[in-house]
Amino acid sequence: FVFYNNKQNKITDIFCKDSLIQKAVYEVFRIIGAKPLFINDHLKRLEQSLNKLNIEYAIPSELELNEKINQLCIANNKLFGNIELRLEISNTAKITQLLGFVTHNYPEITDYIQGINTITLESVRENPSVKSKYTNTRKIANNILAETGDYEVLLINHHGVLTEGSRSNLFLIKGNKVFTAPNDVVLCGITRLHTIELLKQMDIELVYKAIQVSDINLFDAAFICGTSPGILPIKSIDKQNFDVNSKLLRSIIVEYNQLVSKYYTNK
Repeated sequence: FVFYNNKQNKITDIFCKDSLIQKAVYEVFRIIGAKPLFINDHLKRLEQSLNKLNIEYAIPSELELNEKINQLCIANNKLFGNIELRLEISNTAKITQLLGFVTHNYPEITDYIQGINTITLESVRENPSVKSKYTNTRKIANNILAETGDYEVLLINHHGVLTEGSRSNLFLIKGNKVFTAPNDVVLCGITRLHTIELLKQMDIELVYKAIQVSDINLFDAAFICGTSPGILPIKSIDKQNFDVNSKLLRSIIVEYNQLVSKYYTNK
């Protein structure tokens, strides 16, 4: 069951690309116990994406969206997973609103212990501040992941620096400092936003700097963050290995998990 322009329908192929679609912006909410995580932050970013594309559209309120998500959880008999809110803009400027469960790729429990393998790709998001679908980078990254079995593709821009993951944000650790790319070269993820706030609360120094891929051997540990994985340690980038048991990294993961727990406790 999905919502198609605010009406609930039993349609299985509603989330398919239409040849008439010119562009699409979206947000994916992680659902835990039928409740969306950080829903207000996602709605703010969706509104920002529309503004940057000069598209006028009244997005649903947090209350309205919560009610629809609850209905979808009941109708689909699902309490956990990912729900996507998508606005598809046709070449005639018609906007279609879609809301429904989408396939997710959650890490295995062992991935949080052993870390994940990642691989690099030279690619740049056309408009990193807008969360849009059907991008060429996404297609290439999906093919690479299917071929290699790695969990994530990390993007390298034309200057040879690591920016972000194809569906996540990247952080590197050196000593007691954490590094991440500047906001203007990445899609500022919601989990990234809360991770940065968490680092401030933990009094951990954060350096906004995109790192040359040739210099990753100078770093001790690394992790990605995103809606589906939360905070996930990186075991390797290409063939460069990292310390998945870094005390600083492990403390960040613990604090983030506690943050999520508190979020639901206060809901």
